[in-house]
Amino acid sequence: MTAETSIIYLLDKAAGTAVEAELRDAIEEAQLVDWQTKWQPALIVVLQELARQQVPISKWPQSWHWDWRAKMTQVTGLLAFRGFCVLCTGVTRGAAAQQGHGPLRGGVGAKRRGGMPVSSRR
Repeated sequence: MTAETSIIYLLDKAAGTAVEAELRDAIEEAQLVDWQTKWQPALIVVLQELARQQVPISKWPQSWHWDWRAKMTQVTGLLAFRGFCVLCTGVTRGAAAQQGHGPLRGGVGAKRRGGMPVSSRR
């Protein structure tokens, strides 16, 4: 199955400019690889700093414990599940999952929810 793609624009806060991005109606292997290789290392740094500052776990990003690969394994092939992602400069910047007719779960592009900020280009 091929994901449908829409062109959107994100704000690069560092440059103060709009950056072209893609909104895709799927979470595919490339997004899971980005999660493992880019999001997880960045999240670990944030969590270590929160722990160092003795911030209560209740104040940590709500997605700090999410395992996107496990989530996708559980729902693969289920018609009631929809995944979405945002790609910018070739990197997954956010992901969200929707089950049934309920609200989206996951923070599309929200740094506090685990998404990669646009300005952290590698």
